[in-house]
Amino acid sequence: MINVLIVDDSNVSRAVVRKSLGLAQVPIARIFEAADGLEALSILKANEIGLVLADIHMPNMTGLELVAEMRASARFHATPVVIVSSDGNQKHREQLQLHGVRGILKKPFRPEQVGALVRTIIREVGKVD
Repeated sequence: MINVLIVDDSNVSRAVVRKSLGLAQVPIARIFEAADGLEALSILKANEIGLVLADIHMPNMTGLELVAEMRASARFHATPVVIVSSDGNQKHREQLQLHGVRGILKKPFRPEQVGALVRTIIREVGKVD
């Protein structure tokens, strides 16, 4: 089981992702939440996070900036990131792929989509009990 970090400036969006993970019965030890990329970095530094689910558009530090910071860090370079966003901008998608984002969930999504993607990533990184 892994710890998951949900990063979104919307309380409602974070709650929807959290609920979707629960409904999909994804094997998670603990869920952390952050309202922007700066808060996410603080949580990453203080905790063992196995997966980050992040929005693109946030104040203080965007999802794109968060991913770039993570990839520049030896400690967080390999931490899987999934973008959860309504942004369909092709340039953003290309930037995210260059930074090794593991998947993009387009809002709105179904709990089954979240569950399937997260389970696949957990299996790939070998964090299944």
